[in-house]
Amino acid sequence: MRPIFPCFSLFLLGTMAACSSESVSPAPGPSADGGAPDAGTCPAAGVQKGPWSLRTSATGATLRWESCAEGGSGDVLLEPESGGASRTVTATEKAYSITETYAAPLRPDAPVDEAGPVYMHELTVDDLAPATCYKATLVADGARSARFCTSHAPTDTFRFFAWGDTNPGLSEETGKILGHVLERSPDFSVHLGDLQYYSSGLETWAFWFDVMQPMFSAGAFFPAIGNHESERPEEFDEYYLRLFGDADGTRYYTYETGGVHFFVLDTEQGFDQLSPQGGWLLQGLAAAQASPGFRFSVIQMHRPFLTCGDSDEHSKEQAELAPSFAEYGVRLALAGHMHGYERFDLDGITYITAGGGGGLIGNIDENVSRPYCDARKASAGVRHAVVIEVNSTGFSGEVVTADGTTVDTFSVPLAP
Repeated sequence: MRPIFPCFSLFLLGTMAACSSESVSPAPGPSADGGAPDAGTCPAAGVQKGPWSLRTSATGATLRWESCAEGGSGDVLLEPESGGASRTVTATEKAYSITETYAAPLRPDAPVDEAGPVYMHELTVDDLAPATCYKATLVADGARSARFCTSHAPTDTFRFFAWGDTNPGLSEETGKILGHVLERSPDFSVHLGDLQYYSSGLETWAFWFDVMQPMFSAGAFFPAIGNHESERPEEFDEYYLRLFGDADGTRYYTYETGGVHFFVLDTEQGFDQLSPQGGWLLQGLAAAQASPGFRFSVIQMHRPFLTCGDSDEHSKEQAELAPSFAEYGVRLALAGHMHGYERFDLDGITYITAGGGGGLIGNIDENVSRPYCDARKASAGVRHAVVIEVNSTGFSGEVVTADGTTVDTFSVPLAP
């Protein structure tokens, strides 16, 4: 949610010792080959970020990775996890120009986001087997791979995890949470915005990708836009959209797996029922409910509808949209922004705040006088992620912390 400008300012004044030890001491995340990050170098294979998968569908997926050298191999080996024929497919390469160099001022060991040309590889395949998981390995660097699953069948059990506000440069706990979550074998990850924080002075996008590569190697990645995706003048276009956006710059989108339809909102834009985004949402919810195999819908966003913590709320939009949510089968709403965990049960919808991915933990009780706070069933001021399993009867959740502790569990039946 909030930048950590106080520590950054103290650094500039030569009094970095006044910052908490947590803010400056953790070791950098591992590089893709297991070694320490090395600023200012281009690997022999040319690949410096990824690969990662996104925008999966019933028979398709998109893969991306970034290179620091032009003209490297764009070939990917696709292998079904369950066995069967593998094949090699070729991505396209597109050059981009990064306009600003950024080196995290509070930790000179972090790899640098360097100005200059970068080369994005993108591959979209649309003829894959349904309900099948794949491993995608780069031919240029066999140590780099991503995993994804085409949409599950509506009767399948599947698992994903949700977290937001990841700030791995601030603490080793982001990587530890990820390790515990991946032990639970999720099929994909849901990010609730504020991916990385230039404002902390402790990390770069290069650092973030080093820490997060195990997540990409375990499943597809579905992010929402947060307020910290636009900290630098060109950051949103040069990083977020280039790495995770669509070619047309779409800021909100939907995806489906196992009969569960996810609607990813951009809460940096209007999303009330009269806004273009709100109209898109309501039309999409109605269409999803009418589709074959529909189980329920999920709202995924950064700024929460409801929170009793120390951040803004969007209870007005919640009140406007809740009748349509009930009508069109929304059962779960996931948000970040408030740096802590909350779970509400209100009018048959589970609202979860999962903003504990690595930033400084906030005051989860600062606004407990808000009128809906009696609907809050659980809360915790901890760094965490939420692992959610969807099965034939409903969905269940487990809130996992950096030390592997479970601080909340819940189970929601689909039957009334």
